[in-house]
This record gives sequence, structure tokens and C-alpha cells, in this order.
Amino acid sequence: MDTPLTEIYRPADLQELVMIKMILEREGVDYVITNEHLASVLPMFGPIGLAGMRLMVEPGRAAEISTLLREELGLGG
Repeated sequence: MDTPLTEIYRPADLQELVMIKMILEREGVDYVITNEHLASVLPMFGPIGLAGMRLMVEPGRAAEISTLLREELGLGG
């Protein structure tokens, strides 16, 4: 994936991340989760610390994916 990505959500924990990934993979969405592995090793930092995970997607699909996560999991605003 050579397209620049944009952040659309910060998963609160690894359990939430599993649900997000299941939906994105079902829908065939290309995504990147930053700090995913660091968060599993250093969970005490949580979503706002050093290990804060970020869900990154293609800018052209950001609104669509945000809506999908909101409808299916109640995530985001």
C-alpha cells in the first residue's frame, strides 16, 4: 500500500482492536494499525500513552469506514 493514510480511530484496547479488524477484513478494507505490537507488550501505557494504537486507512474511504465502525460497533463520534 503506497497511498498516504489518515487516522480515523484510536482503539482503546486489544479486545476492541480484534473486533475492528474482523469487520475491516470482512469488508476488504486495507488498513494499518500503528503501535499494535507495542501495545500488547506495554499495555499499561494505554490508548493515550506511548503505545497508543491508531487505525489508519486510505483518505478516500475514511468517512465510509468511520460510518461502518459506528454502525456495527458504536465506535467514534
